[in-house]
Amino acid sequence: MSNTISHLLLNSIPSQLKGGSAFLIELDRHVLPTHDELIHYLTPSEKKHVSSIKYVQSYDRVIVSRAVLRILLGHYLSCSPCSVDITLGTHGKPMLKEASLFFNVSHAENKYIYLLSCDVPVGIDIEYINSRKHWQEIARDYFHPDEYNIFSNDVDCSDLIQQFYRIWVGKEAVMKLSGLGMALPINSFCIDPDKELQKVYYEFNNEKSYCSLQLINRQDLFACAVATPVNKKINIKHIIPITNPKNDS
Repeated sequence: MSNTISHLLLNSIPSQLKGGSAFLIELDRHVLPTHDELIHYLTPSEKKHVSSIKYVQSYDRVIVSRAVLRILLGHYLSCSPCSVDITLGTHGKPMLKEASLFFNVSHAENKYIYLLSCDVPVGIDIEYINSRKHWQEIARDYFHPDEYNIFSNDVDCSDLIQQFYRIWVGKEAVMKLSGLGMALPINSFCIDPDKELQKVYYEFNNEKSYCSLQLINRQDLFACAVATPVNKKINIKHIIPITNPKNDS
């Protein structure tokens, strides 16, 4: 492992995951090495997959997302990044073949976030708040009726955009936690954008489930949410390494 990546990531995070806690590690793309360096942390099958990606931005995103994940998992599992055995669940959720550690990953614009827990499955989502996106049509077509009713209120448009994205990241986090992904109809459950911490109920194949959802308050143009099982209190520690590798010796 290069000194740059080791210094940036592993020296910026606790050495061990502890029960009852989860680490939310947030990175800006500019603090990470080039994809030419990061690609060496991928397995042969992952390298073959990214070689078929035509668009430069998508190519970079896939390499960065998976390489950093492997570095983090390798650190906590005390093994090399390439030897971490990542598999896919029934509905495509990445997970460890031996569930000794739980994780979830999200990306938006220049932000990469990783949520790690040694206790329970987790789900996370981050989105860039884009006021030019056709959010009204998305809310109409995909939100639960109770959620869409919010947008009929006579309030400032910028507030409605904020609420739209808080609902959106909440839904994504729940869907990712469940492991169902898009198999869970996005309009089948409801998020309250005004509740920072809430219990969310959802149903799939006549089986009812619920989880705890935290809408994370941020001071930038991103919305973020974390979902965890409701019967297990998890303390989330937010870690933002800020070292720029260009300044490292």
